[in-house]
Amino acid sequence: MQDQTPSLAELLAQLRDAAALLRDAERAWPRALAQAGLQAHAAEVAAIEDLLHVATHETESQLGFLLQDIDRLLAQVALRKQYDMFQYEEVDRIVASGWSAPFVRELHRDHPSIPIGTLSAQVKGLCADWGRLEKITASRKNAQGTGRPHAGAHPRGTSHEQTMRIAHLAECPAHIPLVASWQHVEFGYLTPSVGLEARAERLRQSLVPGSLPLVLLALSEEGVPVGAAGIQAKTITHQHLTPWLSAVVVPPEHRNKGIASALALRALEEAAALDFDHLFLFTPRNESLYARLGWTTMERTQHNGVEMAIMTRRTRA
Repeated sequence: MQDQTPSLAELLAQLRDAAALLRDAERAWPRALAQAGLQAHAAEVAAIEDLLHVATHETESQLGFLLQDIDRLLAQVALRKQYDMFQYEEVDRIVASGWSAPFVRELHRDHPSIPIGTLSAQVKGLCADWGRLEKITASRKNAQGTGRPHAGAHPRGTSHEQTMRIAHLAECPAHIPLVASWQHVEFGYLTPSVGLEARAERLRQSLVPGSLPLVLLALSEEGVPVGAAGIQAKTITHQHLTPWLSAVVVPPEHRNKGIASALALRALEEAAALDFDHLFLFTPRNESLYARLGWTTMERTQHNGVEMAIMTRRTRA
């Protein structure tokens, strides 16, 4: 029997077709709701609109960014094949270091059979090609980011003025002091005995890949941190539950752009990747936000005199 598995190119084409269908659905659903004559049921209709917004606009936007990342990674693979005289780790070293005569001489010690002139030309070519790829990627992100945010990046009816990506803090540990200061300002009233340095040390413990705790960092198009969130095994309450979405924080100047929502939704993906079925959180102030994102309230409790909701959501549909 002939294998009917589509090629990678065909799969990517199908995904791009799906994105186009989502764009069409996004334009159509407001009219479809109006034609259904549901205006008298305001609360339900508002909830339906929010869900349709996520299912169309935000899903399509997320799919666009994922396809963009796949294109970038495939282009990187192609470059590694083109410059296959270098090992995988050597390509990363070359890209990070850039061309310089001392660096080429150092590299030549690992490749004595290659004439140094040839080696120098290969290093220059790799750096130039990789740089062009990064510029192309950046220009595509700029074009796609105009008017369309990353998934979860804004609630219906608000604007989002920046393209954003979410990275692991382990990729950029230089931002630990900044994130620690955000947490200290935002959550110090809940744990007044925890100082700034203690918070920084906790963040340093999150730098081990593939394990808890982990910290996500939202970065603007320019690479500026604009928000953070963590996942940890235990928190200040309900020690029998695990894991927890923790310390979602967005500086005041970056709020009302959907960054907290994007971080929370990404945290669900991270928890699922670690094989957790549920993700828990507690919140003194943002119960309605998380409810819109699919969390349900389990109970209400107090900590240090502060009332808070304990909420949960499945990590997979």
